Amino acid sequence: MSIELLKFENAIEEFRKLNPDFQTQAIMTFLWIARGHEQAMGFSEYDNDSKEYYDTFTTVGEIAAKMRLSDASASRNVANLSTRKNRYGNDGHGLVNIVPNPFNSRSAYIELTPKGEDLANKLEYIIGGKIELVDYKD
Repeated sequence: MSIELLKFENAIEEFRKLNPDFQTQAIMTFLWIARGHEQAMGFSEYDNDSKEYYDTFTTVGEIAAKMRLSDASASRNVANLSTRKNRYGNDGHGLVNIVPNPFNSRSAYIELTPKGEDLANKLEYIIGGKIELVDYKD
């Protein structure tokens, strides 16, 4: 197996550690949210109360559009990643928070929790080759 595929396998296993049945849509949703979160973290502390700052975070509507999902499907994926309980009383994975947008009362943005930031950093380390890979075949 190539090193690139081994990196990919290790990255997928990080999600499977959270839930062996972690779905591909939820993984992609997390990655879109992580991109927006990382971009927002590039703002200086003096600019983080601006409309532009909040607009860099990802919204459910953007996830639906970019991933070609219905709003309901995108919302379910975000809820699965969040700290909210679902309709069955199960907790989400605690990777993201859904936060009201102070500049638009009809909108909310999605940010990573510290647990979500840790996962995003670990994925970057895996893909960047900065940590030892595991061969799950053995």
